[in-house]
This record gives sequence, C-alpha cells and structure tokens, in this order.
Amino acid sequence: MTKVSGRADVDRAYLLQSLVDPDAKIASGYGTISVSLSDGRVIAGVLKAEKDGMLALELPDGRSVTVPLSQVEERSPYRSAMPKMTEILSLNELRDVVEYLATLR
Repeated sequence: MTKVSGRADVDRAYLLQSLVDPDAKIASGYGTISVSLSDGRVIAGVLKAEKDGMLALELPDGRSVTVPLSQVEERSPYRSAMPKMTEILSLNELRDVVEYLATLR
C-alpha cells in the first residue's frame, strides 16, 4: 500500500483510477463546485466543508466564502480540476506514473 495525502490504504488500482477518471473519487478539499444562489449570484470554488447547514468554499483568488445551504438553489457536481491523463499520457507513461507513485511513502 502507498500513503497519498494522508491515506495509507491507496493501492495501484486507486492510483490508476485517479489518473484516468479523476472525478471518480475526489479527496476532500480538492474538488470544485459552483453554486447558484437565491439572490442570482453564482459562486465557484473548492469545497472545503459542508456542515451545520453551511457550505465553505475557497475561491480561485484564495478568499474563503461561507454560504447558507438555504440560499443555494442549484449546485454543480463535485469535480476534479485534474484532466484525464489518458488525454495526455500514453498507456506506457500511465503505467510508469502509477509505478512511481506506488513507491512513494
């Protein structure tokens, strides 16, 4: 097993899935969403927390915003900012990246 982002239970299959389908399992604090609010505003950013009826987002400029869930009319799916590596790397390169990541402790 490999330790990635504080997780010790990551195996090669998880690493490969993260590279070829980055939206499959997004680590907390790394996915982006956009929310449409009842006042007409749209806010997009990294979802940092969702608890106690509030959404905490980190905006692209680094500012933090907290929005009451009661004001959210619509929200996009949780998305990864990472592109699918199958569009960038060959199969051999993907294999090499997975093997390298599996050696990290």
